Amino acid sequence: MKEKTKSSFTYDKAYKWLLDLFLKDAIELIHPKLYEIIDWNIQFIFHEQELANLALNDNKLYTKVDKLIELTLLNKNRICILLHVEIQLTKPKEIAQRMYNYDKHLTLKYPEKDVHSLLVYIGNEQIKNMNKYKFKNVSITRIFIFTTFNLVEHSKEFLVEKNNIVAIFLYFTKLIQAGNKTPPE
Repeated sequence: MKEKTKSSFTYDKAYKWLLDLFLKDAIELIHPKLYEIIDWNIQFIFHEQELANLALNDNKLYTKVDKLIELTLLNKNRICILLHVEIQLTKPKEIAQRMYNYDKHLTLKYPEKDVHSLLVYIGNEQIKNMNKYKFKNVSITRIFIFTTFNLVEHSKEFLVEKNNIVAIFLYFTKLIQAGNKTPPE
């Protein structure tokens, strides 16, 4: 496991707080189609301990900002959303494999619910195929694909125009990554 810097932990805490307070805004930004079919009038549930328990039982799983949220769709089906914010640059295959492992464990644990995996990558590099994990079982090749919001793919203008607190937070992240020390007017 990579050693994390103090700065990385600061980001981790900030994003965890942001997801706790502004989940609705986060889903609207990251996955607008999913946002549209969620019944936001029904209380959602954070399963904080679930991911920590998975990480303890499987040393390949590491969690700091991961969120597992149970929500209700407009059709009244319950779903689980795994929301992971990736702070530091990690090899795309490692990120994808981690997302696959989480998804696999959660699908087995909650067979009566759909599991949706969402990744927010706030690094400043363009990474191809971050949202795919390809693996082979005997003679069958399988591909696990999940939704990814890669910050580097979105302009500052896009983020500001959204009028969304999570988008604004990501906009300031882009400013910090670009080396801007003073906020814009």
